[in-house]
Amino acid sequence: MKFKFAYTFGRLLSLGLAGCVAAGDGFVDVDSLSDALSAVRMEAEGQSWSISSGDRIETNPGDVKFRANQGGDFFKFSKSVEAGTYKIVLRYATRNVYGKYDVKVAGSTVASLDAYSSSTGDRWTTATLGEKALSGNVEFSFQVTGKNSSASGYDLKIDYIELVPVEGAGSGGGGGSASTGGGGSASTGGGGSASTGGGGSGTGDPGESICGVKPGAATGHVAMENLCRGVVAVRSGEGNFISWRLMGYEDRGIGFNVYRDGTKVNGAPITNSTNYYDSGAPRSAKYTVRAVIGGAEQGDSANTRDGDAGTPTWERNYLTIPLRTPAGYDAGDASPGDLDGDGDYELVVKEQDTPRDPSQDGRTGQPKFAAYDTDGTFLWRIDLGINIRESEHTTPFVVYDLDGDGRAEIAVKTAPGTRDGKGEFLHTGPAASDDDRRDYRNGAGKILSGPEYLTVFSGVDGSELATIAYHAPYGSGSFGDNNGNRSDRYNATLAFLDDSGRPSVVMQRGYYARTTFGAYNYRDGRLSLMWSFDSSARGNGAYAGKGVHSVMAADTDGDLRQEIIPGGATIGPDGRGKCAVSFYAHGDALHIADLVPSRPGLEVFQPTESDGVPSYFLRDAETCEVLWRGPNSDGEGPGRGAADDITPDSPGGEAWTNTAGLFNAANGRNIGSRPREVNFLVWWDGDESRELLNGNTVVNFDGEGRGFTAEGCTSINGSKSVPTLSADLFGDWREEVVFLCGSSLRIYTTNHVTDRRIYTLMHDPQYRANVSAQNATYNQPPHTSFHIGGGMREPPRPNITVR
Repeated sequence: MKFKFAYTFGRLLSLGLAGCVAAGDGFVDVDSLSDALSAVRMEAEGQSWSISSGDRIETNPGDVKFRANQGGDFFKFSKSVEAGTYKIVLRYATRNVYGKYDVKVAGSTVASLDAYSSSTGDRWTTATLGEKALSGNVEFSFQVTGKNSSASGYDLKIDYIELVPVEGAGSGGGGGSASTGGGGSASTGGGGSASTGGGGSGTGDPGESICGVKPGAATGHVAMENLCRGVVAVRSGEGNFISWRLMGYEDRGIGFNVYRDGTKVNGAPITNSTNYYDSGAPRSAKYTVRAVIGGAEQGDSANTRDGDAGTPTWERNYLTIPLRTPAGYDAGDASPGDLDGDGDYELVVKEQDTPRDPSQDGRTGQPKFAAYDTDGTFLWRIDLGINIRESEHTTPFVVYDLDGDGRAEIAVKTAPGTRDGKGEFLHTGPAASDDDRRDYRNGAGKILSGPEYLTVFSGVDGSELATIAYHAPYGSGSFGDNNGNRSDRYNATLAFLDDSGRPSVVMQRGYYARTTFGAYNYRDGRLSLMWSFDSSARGNGAYAGKGVHSVMAADTDGDLRQEIIPGGATIGPDGRGKCAVSFYAHGDALHIADLVPSRPGLEVFQPTESDGVPSYFLRDAETCEVLWRGPNSDGEGPGRGAADDITPDSPGGEAWTNTAGLFNAANGRNIGSRPREVNFLVWWDGDESRELLNGNTVVNFDGEGRGFTAEGCTSINGSKSVPTLSADLFGDWREEVVFLCGSSLRIYTTNHVTDRRIYTLMHDPQYRANVSAQNATYNQPPHTSFHIGGGMREPPRPNITVR
């Protein structure tokens, strides 16, 4: 039997009888898996470097910097490589202090880099330098050849070198550089770009295809997911509605053709949207979409879950996932991630038996997490055990590709007694020597002592990958009480914190008073604590009592690194406090977005829940300057509120709480009656205004378009009335909503035609980070880093790469 496997950027992604539908090459049929070459990624910080006299290397989390003094200096290492022909891929940074280098592999120059750019901060790019036949012990060398006349130094920063097997070349392919830029130079000569094709902004080689999508232009900074086109087709009236993704890295001039059962159904390529209504089409139709780039039609863009024939038409506007929830348990929050690297999302679902608020005594069940493919396949289950309590507050989890291998991992707080997806107790790091049979619950059912960990699990099979001690252990009374009501409250989010653009996990403990954060990296099989923050530390007192029941990550200063927003404060990407409001700022809701497009930067809207402080306020996300505020509360305060652009009748966004009117975000003026719905938001219909989501119903506040009710489905988390998940999971930029419907999940998608074209929101780093944090405590809707609403500008192209 022959097997088919797909590779993207040289990493093996999936194995099976069917995989992604690739354009051209991208698949290899093999009679024996042992004959297949694997990609070799050499992380710069993991190599043994030899350097010229007087130079030095700075090792950072995720990269190294060459500190060179003059032309002719060198930095090199050697690596044993299996015989074969490889593409040579380099990820490096450009900056105003970086020089020119020859990159040599096995003694010959494969590229000449000019890493200068006018930027005062690192700007990352990925370039394919060429192809070369390699075997045995291979030397990789970087030699200084000079510097740009505007550069102030000879330095260079690199992330990794990757060797990608060339399909069909075997071990005897040709050597030398594949650059078309002339003489092996990988530089276009301007701004440090590394295109070998003589055009574009650092696009380099178009890369290997995944599901027929070529991610070659994704050579920016922030490491996002390599997704399929996400084609979805829904029966609508007397025809079928089809929509698909525009990738964040794709040129805005790209067009698309839609094929029904192999026959093109549109006229000219579609350039004003990423959806199409196929009037009169049969219910049985299957669809693929082909990109049109520079007038040339590309290959079919399908979804792994649908196979080669294309995407079938759904009879209704939802996809059903049968659940295998254990007896007595209920399915709760879910988070998406590409667990197997096939370019489509899977879901990780939290399961609870007897959840209790941290303020309540009593034992709970053992919290669990189950993974499902969207075709309904059950994948695995993790059991956190008796030493982690069940509640909305105690088990936030992050799902994302943390190590850059193309497959998502799961990060969550664990303890002795936790079993991974293979049914095994934790056995790495501090968990290797603990007592998994010990019960740390006290007589009131609280857990106030014992080992605490953060564990990263494989998305493929749920197995433990790494475990580390939790950054902020239990401390009797240190969080404000002695019964766990304040210490057993947590939030978590994905965040892009360091100069590498790679993801980190941020875990939060405490927010009523003492507030702590830990930023963790999982890279090269190692889980490490990058930094921690504690409001009880000297000089941090202003940051206590500023947290809400959620946390969000956003780049507040435009340096491509995200800040952490717990509520009334901003924590820098280096773990240092940036600013905090001057008053107690706990509340139930948190919204960070470009609510005032007429002013630079992002704004934070937050209601509060305390006597004698502003009942709600809008502040600058970077400086914490309060732009406007409500009256001081006489009592507990509103607690809940929301903000986004929900009507074109006023410029920019609007904000409201459950006790006050509807306010213009720019000035705080009351512009009318507030919506009754205050819990959640969703982009659903064809205009730019955001809709209101409450319980199982989508409501249009602006009076345009129409909402819907998910009959037979329920919201979760009690009075918060939130969905299991809402995010841009497939199709065009508008959001899907996941509801619990009896013993199944349903993923609802829109069937409204729109002429607004926006790239997939999951390629906006802020939105993707917010989606990862949605499951934490009081779920909040994700927001983009740019304004979506009436009079919106063309969204800026995100500075991203995909892995």
